[in-house]
Amino acid sequence: MRYLITGASGFIGTHLLRQLLEDPTTESIYVLDLKPPAFEDRRIQYSSWDIRAPYTPAGAKGYDVCIHLAALCKEPGYDWDEYFMTNHQGTRHLCDILDILEIQNLVFVSTMMVFRAGEQQMSESCLTAPDTAYGMSKLLAEMEVQSWELRGAGRRCRIVRPGVVFGRGENGNFVRLYRALKKRRFAYVGRRNTIKSCIYVKDVVQCIRFLICDSGGRAVYN
Repeated sequence: MRYLITGASGFIGTHLLRQLLEDPTTESIYVLDLKPPAFEDRRIQYSSWDIRAPYTPAGAKGYDVCIHLAALCKEPGYDWDEYFMTNHQGTRHLCDILDILEIQNLVFVSTMMVFRAGEQQMSESCLTAPDTAYGMSKLLAEMEVQSWELRGAGRRCRIVRPGVVFGRGENGNFVRLYRALKKRRFAYVGRRNTIKSCIYVKDVVQCIRFLICDSGGRAVYN
């Protein structure tokens, strides 16, 4: 397998890259990201890319799949427009790259924030109604990759929508919770029966790898 991965230097991308490098069937990995990946390996080719700008990669064609992870996901943390420039416009730029490299297979990691925040369980058939800049920008990105799939014969796209992802290197809410508990300084805020949707990062990675070549009929997976 030959992979093109955006965002491989990020939280989920680092875990994905580690698993792929441990797989003897991995022939090569082309990484597009703002900073180099955490691992050095002869199979990795890295190219610096700001996803907000159009880009023509220098690598040869022949990649089996693109896994699109690059995004702004911390919220709050960025200006309103930045989410759309990175998540929506950036995904449009990626689709142009897929056309240039003639890649037919795409796995896109989106988010459950394409739904309105709430405690109800959402299925893939539920109405999307994001109420944040992050959620709106990722829903527009989903539309971009779905449009890309329809523009060419034989193209294939899978969209993954995880909830809150936790694990080593997350450096978010779960890490802050762990540190507060360890120091015995945890202050309980809110209801004791609050429902949160969470998933371990290695399970997300396993899901991504499964969807690279699954034969299921669905395109979107919550």
